[in-house]
This record gives sequence, structure tokens and C-alpha cells, in this order.
Amino acid sequence: MLRTAAFSCAVMMVMAGAARADDDPPECLLTKSLPAHAPRFEQYPAGPAWTGTRAAPVLTTHLSRIFRTQLRTQSKEKPDFAGHYRIAAWGCGTRCIDWGLVDAKSGQVVMGDHYGDVDLIHVMDEPLMYRPDSRLFVILGAPNEKPAREGYTYLLWTGHAFRQIAFYPYKAYCRIQTQPVP
Repeated sequence: MLRTAAFSCAVMMVMAGAARADDDPPECLLTKSLPAHAPRFEQYPAGPAWTGTRAAPVLTTHLSRIFRTQLRTQSKEKPDFAGHYRIAAWGCGTRCIDWGLVDAKSGQVVMGDHYGDVDLIHVMDEPLMYRPDSRLFVILGAPNEKPAREGYTYLLWTGHAFRQIAFYPYKAYCRIQTQPVP
């Protein structure tokens, strides 16, 4: 009798939750469909692709030493950003990604710092967008897990640091998701 009552109670709770889920509005997600007037990769060309021997990461900061395994492992791959840089990215919890940059020529490491720990709660596609032939770097999500910074963040690599050149807030540019996210 007690088991039947507990089972019935559990079924009613599940059904009540399912009814609330049907009433929720469709989820709004950030996708690779970038705003039409946003900066384009072609506008910020990089130098020629690096084909030489890749330098080992130089771990000079506390943060780079914490993530040394990820930086060392991923920097062995060919450069994939701005000619001679490798973007290294790793998970930092549920729906979160952190990242750093390794110069294939010198081994210099630049951590995401002000743009790291990206919250991906409303991101449907790859959260980091970049190309080997461009200095433009795009983040989808909320850098430093700050909801006010959620959206499309456009950074330009200057050769020494990232400079934010544009920002498009999540609420203005997300796409309504009409089908369940896999």
C-alpha cells in the first residue's frame, strides 16, 4: 500500500512537471548565424600560416601552469588561428568552456582572462569561432559567466592581446529553437 501511494505520488509529480514544460516558451539559443552587420573574418587577415617547428608553451603565469596539460597537448597540433597561433580549449564544468592561446613560433601563452570561463547555457553551436587566416575571434556565450555579457563577443588579436571590437547581446540576436536540442 505504501509503495503504491509513493509510486502514484511520483507519477503525479512527473506529470505536473511535464505539463509545466509544455507551457514554457521555446528556448532562445545563440547559433553560428552571426548578425549580418557584424565584423567578418575577411576584414582582419592574418599573416602567412606557420609551417615551422612548433615551440613548447612557455608557462609564465599561475593560470597557464594550472592548465599546462591542456596547453601542452593542444599546442602540438598545427596553428588554427591568426597564422601562427593555436587556440586550446577545455571544459570548465557543465555548459562552460575555458581557453588559451599558444604562439607556435615563440611558445608565448595568452589565457582568456577577461573572456574565459564562457557560460554556454544558451549556445547551440561551437562557442569559439576563429580561422587560421584571420585575427578575428568570436565568442558565443557569456564570458566570465556574467549574464550581462552574454551574446556574440567579437575580439581582435593585436599580436599581444585581444581587444573587443563589437558586442551583440543575447536577447537581441538569439534564435528561437523550435526543435529539442540533441
